Amino acid sequence: MFPNISTYLRGIGRELLQIADRAEKAEDASSAVMQRRMAETLVNLVVYQERGAELGSTVAPRLLDLLEEIAGRMKALSLDVPAGAADLLSGKRTVPDGGNPLLLCEDASGAIVECLAAIGERNSDPEIAALGEWAGQAASAAEEEARAARFEAAGAERAAMPGLADTADNASITDAVLTAYLKGQVPECPDIRAVDVRRHVGINTKEIFFFETAGCPDWPEQAVLRRNGEIDTVGNIVADEIELLEFLYAAGVRIARPLLAETDSPLIERAFVISERVSGGTLDLAAPGRDATPAALELARHLGKLHCLGAKGIPECYRLYGDDAEERTLAMVDRFYRMTKAAEFQPSLTQEAAFAWLRANVGRIGPQTVLAHGDFDFRNVLFDGDRLSAILDWELAHVGHPAEDLGYCRPQVEAIMDWQEFLDAYYKHGGVEVRDEEVRYFEIYGDVFRLSTMYPATANYLSGESTSFLMGTLALIEFQALMSRLASFLQREAGI
Repeated sequence: MFPNISTYLRGIGRELLQIADRAEKAEDASSAVMQRRMAETLVNLVVYQERGAELGSTVAPRLLDLLEEIAGRMKALSLDVPAGAADLLSGKRTVPDGGNPLLLCEDASGAIVECLAAIGERNSDPEIAALGEWAGQAASAAEEEARAARFEAAGAERAAMPGLADTADNASITDAVLTAYLKGQVPECPDIRAVDVRRHVGINTKEIFFFETAGCPDWPEQAVLRRNGEIDTVGNIVADEIELLEFLYAAGVRIARPLLAETDSPLIERAFVISERVSGGTLDLAAPGRDATPAALELARHLGKLHCLGAKGIPECYRLYGDDAEERTLAMVDRFYRMTKAAEFQPSLTQEAAFAWLRANVGRIGPQTVLAHGDFDFRNVLFDGDRLSAILDWELAHVGHPAEDLGYCRPQVEAIMDWQEFLDAYYKHGGVEVRDEEVRYFEIYGDVFRLSTMYPATANYLSGESTSFLMGTLALIEFQALMSRLASFLQREAGI
């Protein structure tokens, strides 16, 4: 990591948000493509930061050459080259001897962004619009070329990984290790074995391993092991979920069948739970031409069925803060506040105001009580086509208010379909009646909860305690978006 990593990553986060905003507001397709490709390029640059000075030496000259070509084409169309780009090309901004070339990558990428922004202001001219699209594509291609070369040097297996994936090491759980564990836990199947253990690479608060099983007809052919990470941003022990998972599975809730759980195995470090692997995957809501309405209605139906269970029979450990709705909610808000302050790296008046608003307005919620999932949206649900095949990640489940889950998923749902239609499907399948002001309260509550998990994820990455690029940088980007959304809400509440 180079010295100004914090400043660099925050700058990247701001750039990405600005670019995303411009893409959403763009009136023509070429501008949107240009902005989107540039956003991808900037994210790739952060990936390169993880790879060290060697990669910076490869990327920086390529970006500078591209910047020079973009500037030349701008001049040919009588466009002014931004001052920052001109300074960089004239040699006024360089990396000192012995410095990290990735700093020059940062400058070059920023200068390209400035050029693209200047081009975007004039994209009503066909020639200039074409230049903008070419420049965005060329920047993305330059980054992809450098990335491909770096990954090829690391070996064929690494080269096949997605460009933004963590390079996770799954050596700690091998076929032999997991087979030895299963033989000890499933003595009725002495020939049971684990085959093709592989770690899922992505943005997850827990480590996830997929594997096949053989030699035991009572076990599913495919299973999933979910394990606490070295650094946990949520603060729970995943193996403790087994009692709730067994209760939910017996009650007919659409979840993966739980198989085993362990808090302290001599063979596998850290707590974990093993479940059957179900078919399906998470939905790409942004896929062109996708009508996600049927999937959203499935979400409503299964949330209604979950809340229809009420709170009877729920293991006592999930009654975290008693049965009084207001007291319970305030206790959760205080918990989020402590989590945030413990890992705070960027003090915020917006954040403090949001916590104050939640405390002052808790009287808006009623006494309804259900088993709340606590993290209920499309990211934690698997679909097989438009059929919901499993609700995942019960680590935040607790006895709570039905509007918690409704407020949490509402922003995603409203981007797809009419909210009242979603509620009608929820009520039809047993959902608990809620008022709109309750849902709105918990919509803000959900954003504040997300902030409380973003802080430790980002702080651990910036400090070097965690090496997860995805969790660190994407948490930082989402942190900025959440702050913006909370600020807008608070201004509306204040009549500003």
